[in-house]
Amino acid sequence: MGNSNKMNEAFKTHMMAELEMKDLGLMSYFLGLEVHQTQDEIFMSQSKYARDMLKIFSMENCTPIATPIAHGEDLGKEHGEPKVNKK
Repeated sequence: MGNSNKMNEAFKTHMMAELEMKDLGLMSYFLGLEVHQTQDEIFMSQSKYARDMLKIFSMENCTPIATPIAHGEDLGKEHGEPKVNKK
């Protein structure tokens, strides 16, 4: 469809004739994701979900910190201390 308004309108008119639908304008939420649209890009995030989870667990006023992990750390399956001897 691209950036052609004429083609977009023709497509919407055709789809509305074939299916029961209506044009709700720019999308703000889709499948639980927040959607912010500009002329050049579309940005999706789960910040509302994260805020809701913090509120549910009474943590909305907690102090955020960076995740404590060394840069370039290998978190593979075989990483870390050797397994304990089961005997």
